[in-house]
Amino acid sequence: MTSKERENFLRNAILVVDHSKAALVSLVELDVQNKGQTFEQFVNTNQHEIYHLYNSSRCCQCPPGHYPPRSPRILHQSQMELLFDRTSKLPCHNTARRSDDFCCSMAKSGLCTDVLDLTLARCLLVNLCREIFWYSCLQFQSITLEDFLNHNKHTLYHLWQNNTHCCQCPPGYSFPTKHSMLYQNDWTQMFNSALLPCTNHRKRHSPGGMQSICSVAAAPGITLMNLDPSVGRIILQHCCTLRMDVETLVQIRNQDYGHAKEGIMSDNDYNASVVKIERCILDIAKVCNKETHFKQKLQEAKYGALDQTLFTQYQTNLMETLTRQADINQVRRSVALANR
Repeated sequence: MTSKERENFLRNAILVVDHSKAALVSLVELDVQNKGQTFEQFVNTNQHEIYHLYNSSRCCQCPPGHYPPRSPRILHQSQMELLFDRTSKLPCHNTARRSDDFCCSMAKSGLCTDVLDLTLARCLLVNLCREIFWYSCLQFQSITLEDFLNHNKHTLYHLWQNNTHCCQCPPGYSFPTKHSMLYQNDWTQMFNSALLPCTNHRKRHSPGGMQSICSVAAAPGITLMNLDPSVGRIILQHCCTLRMDVETLVQIRNQDYGHAKEGIMSDNDYNASVVKIERCILDIAKVCNKETHFKQKLQEAKYGALDQTLFTQYQTNLMETLTRQADINQVRRSVALANR
């Protein structure tokens, strides 16, 4: 082990533990601000949705005939305890029916975003803050949904036709998913404006109509109100740069777990990690109007003086996160086996 490898680990840990988290928290804060709420109000407004990220059983707020999806638990007790006060319940809470856990619990008084870590911030963003991702795709870029769909038409086409190359596929193109994510009705709802087909399709007896990517453009004047929410989530997951930046920062944190055990990181691994972290954080900073702030923090993390007493602190932090994630994964595996 060299001092340079320890330094690489420490500088990367600062980027992962502190600045990646700060970037995601800034996005949550922007979404909350755009909604005219405090973070406490945001959590209370979304209490029902958040609860069912933790418990998939029916609760007091579920309307008659509604059954939450039977999906693996996304949030866990330690995370719910950061957000909610189990002793404070909504008026609709039925104590005779459910007296346990966080059903109908109110957000902790004075709750702020400083309770969020990278994992919890990512969970709230992906499940409850989709408006901020659409903002980054549309208003922030000064384009319409019609423009956005046309720009991402090839990716969207292969979220539907995921096993057949089209006339616009470049050599060596890899499909974005292994399985179809969209149905034909989803495609035709988004793309139903006729175009002159490409030369090859014009030579055929049947040019292809709405099923050929070259034959269609996005529906004129289409808006988010015209999209099914589930389709919108798929589009953001695969076409929104900001959404992919969020996932990349979490993936980098997960990939760096291996280094936490030894507390070292090679120059090659460090340099590759820093390039990706910087790109993602600065993408987020632009949307949050915090470029100057985050550029300064990134420079300090890469070149500033290091307090070596922080080494053990960051190593412990990452190891605790690794252990917690392993526990979460074990619960998910157990739930999946039980539901088979």
